[in-house]
Amino acid sequence: MTHQVIQKDRYRLLFWLAVFCLSIAGFAANAYISWRFFEARAYRSYDTIFDADPNFHYAYLVGLRGTSIRHPLELLILHPLALVASQLNSNLHLNATKWLVILLGPLAGVLKTWLLAWALLRLKQNYRWVLLLVALDVFSFSRLTVGSLPESFPLSAAAITALFLLGAIQATSASFRRLTWIALGTCIAGITVTNLAAFDCVLGWSLIQSGMTTKDSLRNVVVTTCQIAIAVGALYGASILLFHARPMSYLLPDLSYRAQQAEGAVPPAISDRLSTGLVQPPSPSSTGANPKSSTVRFFHFQPVYELRNLPLVDTYAFAGPTPKVVPIERTNPTAYPTAWERSAPPFGFVMDESWSIAWALPLSIFTAALITGTFGWFRLGWQNQFAIAALMVLAFNAALHSIWGADELYLYVSHWQPALLILLSGGAFVKRRYPAVLLCGLLLTEIFLNTQNLQFMLTRLSK
Repeated sequence: MTHQVIQKDRYRLLFWLAVFCLSIAGFAANAYISWRFFEARAYRSYDTIFDADPNFHYAYLVGLRGTSIRHPLELLILHPLALVASQLNSNLHLNATKWLVILLGPLAGVLKTWLLAWALLRLKQNYRWVLLLVALDVFSFSRLTVGSLPESFPLSAAAITALFLLGAIQATSASFRRLTWIALGTCIAGITVTNLAAFDCVLGWSLIQSGMTTKDSLRNVVVTTCQIAIAVGALYGASILLFHARPMSYLLPDLSYRAQQAEGAVPPAISDRLSTGLVQPPSPSSTGANPKSSTVRFFHFQPVYELRNLPLVDTYAFAGPTPKVVPIERTNPTAYPTAWERSAPPFGFVMDESWSIAWALPLSIFTAALITGTFGWFRLGWQNQFAIAALMVLAFNAALHSIWGADELYLYVSHWQPALLILLSGGAFVKRRYPAVLLCGLLLTEIFLNTQNLQFMLTRLSK
């Protein structure tokens, strides 16, 4: 008996050591890619895989409209880090603002790695299967690109992975710890408000799996959601008052000014800056641009478009064809909405949304693995599997992006990639070898294609 315990502890130690090594490998790759894109000033490329900061991040900190409503508590989450970076810049003459922008995404990726491993273990996966899924995530395209960016996408991916972990714990628990769910839900909705729907899906099904009646589960979901909405609203209001009160109102322009310096842009003269520290953006009327163009890009009703492209987007989360290069017109700031248009790169990378032979290999392997994983979950029976929660998250995102955000579909895949990983993990419940063969094939495809993809992008950035 003692020998068995020692052997089990040894396997557990080796497992977490392997997870640690994978997380370090993922961090190193993400940090290198993040640094290369930062140095190439490609961090704020409109409508690209790298749709991120430092522009939006620090523009948000100073209260720029638009992103504040969609990400109501990102100010509270990121400002303490920005404040520490600013103080390090001033007192120790370290370029900490630059490294905050570069490393925030990779660090969020490390957190996601550990949360994913823990969640899969709670779902009764064996060590080897969990390591395979963690490797799939670490070397996936969404982690190597979107996941390396300091904006809401890597934060959402980590938070939703934590949501599935809490759901797996709740599904085997006899008690409902409401405060824990409220805390996580406030964080998830604070990062991106639409994440609250995914939160409700996972919470509701987890309560049903734990043995609670459907009626009581729905009641708890409604009550918890209302409490989260109140908490997010109160914290958002408090953050606006706090960060616009003196002396903080003097610090925020300094943060945005330092962000421009860290990015390598030439900061504008003081007389050209707004009271918030931002360059006055040109109005649509002065440039002749169509004021409805941005609305048309994001609000539409195209479920056919969504259903046609969703398989490509899901596959692109792991591996896909080489991205297209799209020129960006520097001389037209309204076509490239950034607070500091001087730093706009000459081109961006976009997903190839057309079906072609290049999609054949990754799409076929990923689809086969996803179908096999979903089938494996449903072999366990209606009450003993977790696939329903993941499928509800996928269904919500498919419905949401049928009317909003189609131009950034490949970016928002970070919001449902954890659900895809949960579904893939169901292959462990198929008593055959071919599910493992499929996942190994997907991992090899990832490594091969993503190496090519990244070499292509880094080569273009170096020109």
